[in-house]
Amino acid sequence: MATREKRAHETDSEDEGDSKELRKYNQVFKPSYCKDFPFVISSMKGKHHAFCKLCRTDVLISHGGSYDIDRHAKGKRHKENAAAAGSSSVAGFFKSKSDAKESEDSSLKTTITRSEANLCQFIAANNMSLSSAEKMTAMTRAICPYSNVAKGMECSRGKVTAMVEKLSETLKDALRHRMKIAPFSISTDGSNDAEAKQFPMVVRTIDQSGLVQSELLSVPVCTEAATGENIYRLIETELNSRLIPWKNCLSLGCDNAPVMTGRHKGVYGFMREQQPQIYLSGCTLHMVHNAGKKAASVLPPIDTVLIDIYYFFNKSADRQRRFIGVQKDDFGMEQQKLLKHVCTRWLSIGRCLRRLLANWDPLKVFFKEEFDQLNKGKATSSYASGKVESIFTFLRSPTNQLYATFLLFAVDMLEPFLLVFQSEEPKIHILRRKIQELYRNILQKFIKPTVMHAENPIEEVDFKSSVNQRADQNLDIGEDARTMIENKKDHHLRDSRIKEFYSNVRQYYTTLMDYLLSHLPETKAPQMTEDDFDPRRLPFLAQLEIVDVEKQSAGYFSTLRHLVKTYPVLLPPGCHLDVLNLQFGVYQMSDMTQYKADRLDQTWANIGQDPILKLTELSLVMRGLLVIPHSSAHCERVFSCVRKVKTPQRSSLSLKTLESLLVLKNCDTEAVQNLPEDAIMPLKQAYSKKVHASKKL
Repeated sequence: MATREKRAHETDSEDEGDSKELRKYNQVFKPSYCKDFPFVISSMKGKHHAFCKLCRTDVLISHGGSYDIDRHAKGKRHKENAAAAGSSSVAGFFKSKSDAKESEDSSLKTTITRSEANLCQFIAANNMSLSSAEKMTAMTRAICPYSNVAKGMECSRGKVTAMVEKLSETLKDALRHRMKIAPFSISTDGSNDAEAKQFPMVVRTIDQSGLVQSELLSVPVCTEAATGENIYRLIETELNSRLIPWKNCLSLGCDNAPVMTGRHKGVYGFMREQQPQIYLSGCTLHMVHNAGKKAASVLPPIDTVLIDIYYFFNKSADRQRRFIGVQKDDFGMEQQKLLKHVCTRWLSIGRCLRRLLANWDPLKVFFKEEFDQLNKGKATSSYASGKVESIFTFLRSPTNQLYATFLLFAVDMLEPFLLVFQSEEPKIHILRRKIQELYRNILQKFIKPTVMHAENPIEEVDFKSSVNQRADQNLDIGEDARTMIENKKDHHLRDSRIKEFYSNVRQYYTTLMDYLLSHLPETKAPQMTEDDFDPRRLPFLAQLEIVDVEKQSAGYFSTLRHLVKTYPVLLPPGCHLDVLNLQFGVYQMSDMTQYKADRLDQTWANIGQDPILKLTELSLVMRGLLVIPHSSAHCERVFSCVRKVKTPQRSSLSLKTLESLLVLKNCDTEAVQNLPEDAIMPLKQAYSKKVHASKKL
């Protein structure tokens, strides 16, 4: 090495001593030589030499540059060394050129296919027609005329259909792989089709980014009676055909229909035979919705009146015009359309009630005029006559206005809970706490504070006893309703009606609490000290609070150990419980503030990625527990997607194409953008294979 450096120094010195005329013709090593001749690199001997990696020697290039390297490559010694390495230098030289060209073409084709896949996902996500792909690719070429990718994109309806179906299979294969090795929960619900009911199967698992996501596995069709056994067979077929073990399934998410939740003949009962520890995750949103609807049944039929008023105006432009005139001319109000209340969507009643109360007086004037016309024999139809009479009879009563005002107050009490658990992000860890908050908010409206003592379990309050209930004047009915009663003369409210109103309010609250306590998951936890603590005595939702970082120091490892023993799939391969115990101790003693994110699964992902804490296994276990759903909102979203995808204009979509579009619509965009290389070639071949198969038929 020292000799080589000395020679390089001497050579440079000699060059520096040469005349300017000689230095002008000396060639130096260029980086481009490495590309043209892959077997050479720069030499330590100096800039006028190249080092041949095959011959392990320095080549002087000061005279001819690349020609000197080429002359060396044609030499006998280099050819022998190249042959020993598997190729000759001359052949390698020309081959490298052609290989580079082929590699460049292959890379361009791959990029084009990726772009076409992204276009397919865009079409599916935005409910666009499959035939629009051809126009979109033409538009892309017009917008980017100099882009080779845009020039290469060609998407006909047939090609897009084939790629959509193949993309769907690729995404489902990736989901299947995760379900085979990691915990998951499965949710399903039936469509309203009369003949063949669709049962979309939505799976919650940890995706490639490390977060809990809901993905559509399939949309099987039940052509027989939708019994618990037949629905179970659909789920069983999907899992067994994909070789997915039942032991990895933590919970079943569903609505609260007996055909789903039955312990003997329901889907849950059949699934327990395969997975005895499976948790039944009923939809809390449906339960609270049904509780509010049942409690409102003790009040006047306000929801029926809301629907009648909407449809009375909906199809008549003349009625709408005359009502707008009443709003503007008689009350100086801006135009306010009446909103549609859907009885299966309890959240809609709040907005509809608010609009009804804002337009109560204009509506009363309008329907009085309609009623007067009815008495004069000018009614247009018997249907309209009946609706005018019932609506006007309701609106003319000030007591009904009082009830509507109270119901709006009561609905606003339930809406925050419904809004929280419509979220896609995992919130099973706060479900118990939010249910208890809901109980407390309802009870404090009509129960005495002395009964609502903090030390007494909220679930044990005897709310039906009149001794524990507040006096009429202390019932919480909302400020607007209280103001109406205080000004009862101005509102023409009779004392007898007010007394009846208070009685119905009590019945509303007791009916609401009674339904919630009997249908929502168990939340009452026994009082235990650390010495006699037994996690098996805790309700399941209380056990899952071990995941909550906000309760970092409150839990015990015995709870986590019990959950891992119940669901062994939670424990990562090769991890021992002693390691998990050690990591749990480090977690409880560490400051987690810097890792907190908006989503709890993201928080645990951040904790698991810290190389200092080294809590990777604990992070996986905690995120595994978060796959248990807190409601069936994610399943309902799929149904709304079905109605958006399969429109009357696209009624001829096959079930396979419909399912593929739904899978793409509900998948993460990055999953398509980051497709692995081995998934690109099947996408290229998808259309040709489909055409070839159709020709055979």
